[in-house]
Amino acid sequence: MPSEAKGCDDDDRVWAKDAKGDDTYAKHASDDEDDNIVAKVVQFFFENAEFSQTFEHFAATNAPIFDSNAEEMKLESVASGARTVMALNRYTRVHNEFTALFEEKIEEFIISQGSSVEEFYAIVKRAHDQDPESTLAVYSQMLVATCDFEVFVRMMQRSNETERYRNPFQTQFIMPAESKSSCHDDAKAAAKGTRDEDEGGVKDVAEAKGGPTIVDKVIAFFFENDEFCATFERFAEKHCDIFDPDADEMQLEYTDIYNKFAKLFETKIEEFIESQGSSVAEFYDIVRKAHEKDPHGTIAIYSRMLVATSDFDVFVLMMKQTKETQRLKK
Repeated sequence: MPSEAKGCDDDDRVWAKDAKGDDTYAKHASDDEDDNIVAKVVQFFFENAEFSQTFEHFAATNAPIFDSNAEEMKLESVASGARTVMALNRYTRVHNEFTALFEEKIEEFIISQGSSVEEFYAIVKRAHDQDPESTLAVYSQMLVATCDFEVFVRMMQRSNETERYRNPFQTQFIMPAESKSSCHDDAKAAAKGTRDEDEGGVKDVAEAKGGPTIVDKVIAFFFENDEFCATFERFAEKHCDIFDPDADEMQLEYTDIYNKFAKLFETKIEEFIESQGSSVAEFYDIVRKAHEKDPHGTIAIYSRMLVATSDFDVFVLMMKQTKETQRLKK
């Protein structure tokens, strides 16, 4: 993250690492939120093909040294022997290379937009001060989490299991429908990683239940279930016609379709929860405990992603993208 790059003061670094939230995309970031550098960096991170390809190549080059069958590399694992120490050293070296490359690309983009790292964090901090529950905080936390060592190792291990490298470092806020073809390996790996019960502050709950929690199952369902994906793919294709990708104004009709989407989304999630012999109340209880014990853990972050998916502004953006995709196919 450019938070650790030269030119950033300590307050900005600390704040960035503590960011959390789940409301609207780049809300209150500035008086001109569509034009500020934070909104541009977010779009660059999620959508820029060259940025994606850079890290696809990095994964393809370095993933083979990561043992996908090994237990996660934790500092306490060093006691297990010399082999673990050697692996940890190799992982750390590659992680340092990845972090340096990531920071470099983000900084280069910020500068190319006529801005600076200082301005980037000033806008992020101002947005947080105005609305600490904004989606901007979630995006900022995701940027930071991308460089987290354990998350990085999981993503590289997951990449090592695949024959194709589909940018395991770029977790997009996408229509659930799109996850069938473009839900990247890091999202899947992180969802599976919650089953290790070492993040998200729900270890005690998992041990009591003797397996994955209902939150683990919902996250995996959200990212991997083909039927769930197809439902929202059909919804987006059916209702995207009235969305104008080139218009900035919000139409009243958008709200009507959004309400249908939110209802469908909630229904599908609730149906899945009940099919697993659980309840919505239990789901939210585990999420609450995860946030209280570790607001930056895997469960906490991915539960906020679920919430952000049904945010109105994010919904409109995704519907416009679907409309644009259909237009390009014609």
